[in-house]
Amino acid sequence: MNAGWFEALVELGGDIVAILDAKGHFLFVNQAVQAALGVSPDALLNTHISELLHAEDLGTAQLAFEGDPGAPSHDSPVTLRMRDTQGNYRIFQVTAKRLLDQPPFHGILIHAHDVTILARSLEQARSVEAHLHELFENAAEMIACMDQEGRITCANAAWNRALGAEESEAKRSCLFELSVPEGRASLKETFSQLLQGRDGGTIRATLLGRSGEQVEVEGSAKCRRSWNTEAEIQMICRDVTTRNKLQQEREARQVLCSAILQSTNYIIVSTDPQGTIVTFNRTAEEMLGYAAEELIGKATPAIFHDPQEIQKRAENSARNWARPSSREDGYSPPRPKRRERRTARNGAWSARTALAFRRSFSAAECTRRTAGSSAS
Repeated sequence: MNAGWFEALVELGGDIVAILDAKGHFLFVNQAVQAALGVSPDALLNTHISELLHAEDLGTAQLAFEGDPGAPSHDSPVTLRMRDTQGNYRIFQVTAKRLLDQPPFHGILIHAHDVTILARSLEQARSVEAHLHELFENAAEMIACMDQEGRITCANAAWNRALGAEESEAKRSCLFELSVPEGRASLKETFSQLLQGRDGGTIRATLLGRSGEQVEVEGSAKCRRSWNTEAEIQMICRDVTTRNKLQQEREARQVLCSAILQSTNYIIVSTDPQGTIVTFNRTAEEMLGYAAEELIGKATPAIFHDPQEIQKRAENSARNWARPSSREDGYSPPRPKRRERRTARNGAWSARTALAFRRSFSAAECTRRTAGSSAS
């Protein structure tokens, strides 16, 4: 090949190529240093390389350039920071070869590749990774990653805390083995759907803790695939053991209250704020002749009351709560703070109940609803 080609490759290449003497002074440097650091090659001749290097990198550079006295060269790249004319440091990956006894070099051959953008990108990626790892570890939800066989590859602190396991123990365990026997088939079916690319839906499982206690979890999972790794199942869930226990206790109380409601010998009827019946017990059905499904959510108590009685009690309540002006200056006496509770004779509703009817329905509306119900 023409020698001019090699000269053009050295001078026009993007990487810095230089030759140092045994003490570290520049004997030759190509034009790439001008584009990388803004320094002309001629200005660097006979200058010591330490004038370009960061103070913290001098020891690394000395080991890289001097190497083992018994070895002819040092080929392992090192990372060094060099200062440009603006005072900013750029990052280079540097390879040094000791050719002191080899003509025509008779020095140390330096090859420096600018990796500033790459290094900053890696630093940013490490920062993001550290941030995500912190979120992963401090998340309140239980998070774990598993291979296709259900073996746990990583789990966060919430997972280990809920199951009472150490980090090393969690990584050696299998999700199917942690599940109660009756729930393993369902989990395996969910894994099969995820590996086939289908949605696994909401996952509900009961896992066994380190001490044998049952931990009920609820969450979701997805399958992640990449071109160079096997499929990975990522699962995020929350411990719902306490919630389910409270729900069971609430349902048990509701069953008990319903049993008491249905077994009492008193008529029990309740309404929502709009006056629609929401409770109608068995005694009410037997004594009033209506079935609960006929009234609940469909009618008001006015359907089984005498319209005249309702109107009379509404008028009495209105008189008790009215504020007529008794003086010419318009003064009205204050409304009584408490109204005497009067119980109607012959099983009629109390005046408080009549007031509730008056607020929800006018006498005319009650009469209309009663007439419509009678006609139907």
